[in-house]
Amino acid sequence: MARARSGAWWRFTAFVDQLDYIRKLALIVAAVLGVIPVSLGAYSAIKALTPAPPAATATAAPTVLAVGVPNVYGEDVAIAVNELTAAGYIARTIPVCSSEFNLASSKVRQVLTDVGIADGVVLVDKPGVVTQDGRQLPRGSYIVVKVTRGVAC
Repeated sequence: MARARSGAWWRFTAFVDQLDYIRKLALIVAAVLGVIPVSLGAYSAIKALTPAPPAATATAAPTVLAVGVPNVYGEDVAIAVNELTAAGYIARTIPVCSSEFNLASSKVRQVLTDVGIADGVVLVDKPGVVTQDGRQLPRGSYIVVKVTRGVAC
């Protein structure tokens, strides 16, 4: 047995059924456009009621102290990088040839400031010698560690 249609929904669906395609499309567009202002209004109300985040307070930059680059000349690369990192430096390694025949493969040949593809300022170059720049280099500085490949230049 079919249920009898009654109420507002039945009247609305009967009305829509009588419309042609263009008028149905216009009705849908009008409904969507009616929703947009309501959504924007709700967003504006929520934004107005939300408290602003607190203003950022100015804090002093942390002090960067120079501790001096450890002399890692001739050390194994893993040990050297650990020492440099523990001293507060950010180290990367690059393989190089060496005219120093007493340096085996994977040993530190030189430590420089990291300036990209070019050579930076020499910090460590010989056993027992850290340059003046190496003694004054602030923590957090980027450095590059040249590691021997075990072949002469």
